[in-house]
Order: sequence, then C-alpha cells, then structure tokens
Amino acid sequence: VGGVAMLIDAKNERAAAWYSRFGALPLLDAPLSLVLPLSTVQAALNA
Repeated sequence: VGGVAMLIDAKNERAAAWYSRFGALPLLDAPLSLVLPLSTVQAALNA
C-alpha cells in the first residue's frame, strides 16, 4: 500500500491556515480541504 499525500479537512479557516504553515496546499474549489504531500511529512520527520 502506498500513497503520495494526506487529505486534510480543516474545521475552519483558522485551522486551514495552521495546516498551511506546515506545507499543506488548499484545493482550488474547496479551501478548507488541503493536501499535504507525504514527501513534506517525511522531510519533517528526518529533520
């Protein structure tokens, strides 16, 4: 099983902004839904 990103459903705009600080990218048509690439997660864990 593999994957390339984690999907995040933010509760509100403040939460979405918090996730964005860690590299999550909002979907164009749903700004409270964000995608966090697993490469970003891996880089953070290796830091």
